Amino acid sequence: MPACARCGLPPLGVMQHLMARTKPQQKTFKLPWGSGVVEEEVQVEAKHHLPTIQLLRFTEGQAKGTIEVRFCHYDHEGRFQRSPLIVDAHDLPLLGRALRKAPRLLGLLSRMANPGIERSSEKSRRKVSVKT
Repeated sequence: MPACARCGLPPLGVMQHLMARTKPQQKTFKLPWGSGVVEEEVQVEAKHHLPTIQLLRFTEGQAKGTIEVRFCHYDHEGRFQRSPLIVDAHDLPLLGRALRKAPRLLGLLSRMANPGIERSSEKSRRKVSVKT
């Protein structure tokens, strides 16, 4: 059996890989408006890919000092994929349970689902459109 491209361990489920790593490696990212570190990440193993939600903290560039949430996915070999995240409805509860281990991400996503709890100083004047 080939080793996992992300951690070098024999193939296991994602949670076993995350628990089996002895030294957590801090992931970094680079976007056109800045770069920084992934402060929190949740990831689940799905049939076709590894749906992932990340809390990004910008340490350089235009966005320095801000945080953003990235919805992304990796293939089963651990390679980042540059395509939209699509999550099977059956995997949503698993992803939700994984969020319990990432309190800051959970808090930010709760604000997305319940916009009434955002602080008045953070309310955006951006136009919101809903397509059905």
